[in-house]
Amino acid sequence: MSAPVLDDQALVRLADSVDDTRAAARFAARFVQLLPTRIARISDALLVGDVEAALDASLSLKVTSCTAGARELQELAVVIEGDLRSSAIPAARSHAGALPAAADRACAALERYLTA
Repeated sequence: MSAPVLDDQALVRLADSVDDTRAAARFAARFVQLLPTRIARISDALLVGDVEAALDASLSLKVTSCTAGARELQELAVVIEGDLRSSAIPAARSHAGALPAAADRACAALERYLTA
């Protein structure tokens, strides 16, 4: 993946759009809190071959990652979505294997950003 881990301007844009810096920070904190569940939904669905559930979970990860500025995760979710849409399930499983490490990097970057 070539995307940076975090686009910190995404949270600035979110804060500007809702005219509330605290709301953007709450969104980012909730994103971090729910990230393990979002990743597990993708992995679990792929494990049992539920392409529809995996697609739904990857779309959720893509959208929320974009909003939170987690660019690397967003890019991975886009790749997994493409794999699923083209019925490349082994490729989707392979790409999903990269999600936990990318999530760790995103969480660390968001924590640094929020505490700066």
